[in-house]
Amino acid sequence: QGGAAGGAAANANGWHNTDVTLAFTPADARSGVAGTSQPSPLVLTTEGAAVTGVVSVTDVAGNTATFTSPFQRIDKTPPVVACAADKTVLWPANNKLVPVSVDLSLSDTLSGGVTYVMNEAVSSEPGAANDIVGFTVPGSALSGALRAQRSGGGTGRVYTLGYRGTDLAGNT
Repeated sequence: QGGAAGGAAANANGWHNTDVTLAFTPADARSGVAGTSQPSPLVLTTEGAAVTGVVSVTDVAGNTATFTSPFQRIDKTPPVVACAADKTVLWPANNKLVPVSVDLSLSDTLSGGVTYVMNEAVSSEPGAANDIVGFTVPGSALSGALRAQRSGGGTGRVYTLGYRGTDLAGNT
């Protein structure tokens, strides 16, 4: 008894970030195939660094053979990105640029290798284009300066600095 398997290739890092589908074709040259433990394709849904699937094939004569798929690395869970600025209040609102540093924590329990990019650096008040210095989007800056300023009629300016992490499986 024999078979052929196929499916989508892993990414350049050897990981999948979706279920893996492996097509197979059971064959028996003597008596023919009576059945399989499951129909083709074999779908691997579990996350892990060495996920395999098993298919049993029975021929017309009653012989059974079990085939184990090649292992697949599957990570469908995005990494965890946590960040906090060293200053949460810029006061007094004296129009001066204040140095700000961001503590960034990246973790991923499966594929790992998390990289990051700054994907947001904005102010809640209009006209603040020159009030964010050093935090460039896209970029990787963890320090820069923010202007201690607010609009006269507003409730206070809020700066948002955002970071996106990507693991080796391509989850973001």
